[in-house]
Amino acid sequence: MSSVQANWAQVEVSSIRPRALNRIFPYIFLGLLAALYLFPFVRVLTWAPDEGVAEYGAQMVLHGGMPARDFIELYAPGSYYWLALIFKLFGTTVIAARGLLLFEGVATALLVTYLSRRIRGVGLFAMVFVLTTSIPMDVINSPHYDANFFALLSFAIFLSAEHRIRPDGRNGGLSYWLMLLAGLLAGWTSCLLQEKGFYLALAFLISLAILHKRESLRFAAIVLAGFLLPIAAGLSFYAAAGALPDLIYANFALPLSVYRGINAAPYGYPLWEKTLPVWFSMLHRILPLPLTIVFVGALSVPFLLILILPMATPVLGYLERSTAFGREWLPYWLVACALAVSELHRLDLGHARHGCVMLVVLFFALCEIQKKKFLRQAAVAVMACVILSGAVDMLAVLGCRIPIQTRRGTLLARESDSALEFLLHHTRAGDEVLVYPYRPVYYFLADLRNPTRLSCFMYGNGTEPLFREAVRDIDRQKVRYVLWDTVFSGENLRSIFPSYRVPPPNQLIMEPYLESHYRQVGFENGFRILERIQ
Repeated sequence: MSSVQANWAQVEVSSIRPRALNRIFPYIFLGLLAALYLFPFVRVLTWAPDEGVAEYGAQMVLHGGMPARDFIELYAPGSYYWLALIFKLFGTTVIAARGLLLFEGVATALLVTYLSRRIRGVGLFAMVFVLTTSIPMDVINSPHYDANFFALLSFAIFLSAEHRIRPDGRNGGLSYWLMLLAGLLAGWTSCLLQEKGFYLALAFLISLAILHKRESLRFAAIVLAGFLLPIAAGLSFYAAAGALPDLIYANFALPLSVYRGINAAPYGYPLWEKTLPVWFSMLHRILPLPLTIVFVGALSVPFLLILILPMATPVLGYLERSTAFGREWLPYWLVACALAVSELHRLDLGHARHGCVMLVVLFFALCEIQKKKFLRQAAVAVMACVILSGAVDMLAVLGCRIPIQTRRGTLLARESDSALEFLLHHTRAGDEVLVYPYRPVYYFLADLRNPTRLSCFMYGNGTEPLFREAVRDIDRQKVRYVLWDTVFSGENLRSIFPSYRVPPPNQLIMEPYLESHYRQVGFENGFRILERIQ
């Protein structure tokens, strides 16, 4: 190489580095801000009903258990293996579990920013909205957070591959590998939440069919191969262990017979029924009526927007249809529909939050390109309410200062947990204790074992054999202690599952057994502490 060529190469390298840093630096800065915001939340124990499902399942996996065969949950098994991998690498602790939650929260926010910037603007509004209405609303390790992270990552890679497709058919190897990776991640998303990965892959295939008619078949085959690979690997793993019938039963047959009846809820539940009345009651004690109405209205704006996004976003798109329905935006619309439809199995506010991520990206991008000034101003007003809501959440979480010491590490809470303290003082790690009807977080925090395959005891169509199996397991193993939650049991379960119906006394299975074989030795933190009658 001549000296001139060498000098030119040096100049090119030196000019590329600043450009790369300029592209990366905003994401580093926003990632740090997102981590600083989420960190106080992931240090807090909220006692949400679903808290502990993923952690205990991952703990079981590390001890050789298989989801569906050794413990039954209505989630696909991928999340348990994903968190088990984190535990294997970093230890089975709350730090590892909450560290994964923090990582996924920050990474999801940055992916939202990246996807927003590809079509319009800086993406800051969409990022802040997703950041404040996700983990702070439900501080738990959840398959929904796992699936959204991998789905958005898959979509970002798909867009990169799709933009490299050349109409003349002279495509480089990178476009094929990226398309395969997008398919693999979509397949893995299906291993986390079945519907989300399936609809995501379908959105990819439709995008290719519309945008690249000549090359669509070839790339669709690559996406489909990538999508099927992790699913086929998972099915083969279960088949080799002789647990494929258990997988089919727990992830297909049981949800079809049980889920709809128990989880049916009005659209947006519990925003109208519980959240807004509670806010109004609390604030009216310290504020005059007009200010209370204004404050509650402002706090409710982010949640109301989540509920109207499926209707409002297409309307905004139609107003700017020359841009919004163009080639660049088409994959966004398809993926937004895919993620939204994947969460329609329950119509409550929580599932709407998980399903609206790409609709949020489209909504704020559309507001930015609107010619009508009042729509852009409305987006700014929404963001002001979002920031207010996030600030209120932050103030609430900063009030949690009481350390909760567990066998898995320390978390913070607003008050102590005497039921957990009882377990820590009266059991050893690995002991079997039944927590009834549904508080799996205690199994993880106290490092205990559930003597049954069920962690959620809710009566419904097809659950009678499972309840009777659980009674046999408890009786055979002579489980010493039972924590019977009086706050979240019986008719109180309807506070989260409004369609749930408690069977009449003559159809109850677990309750008569516990009353006849156990005696109450304490009442701690809303739990009846039962000890087996010798």
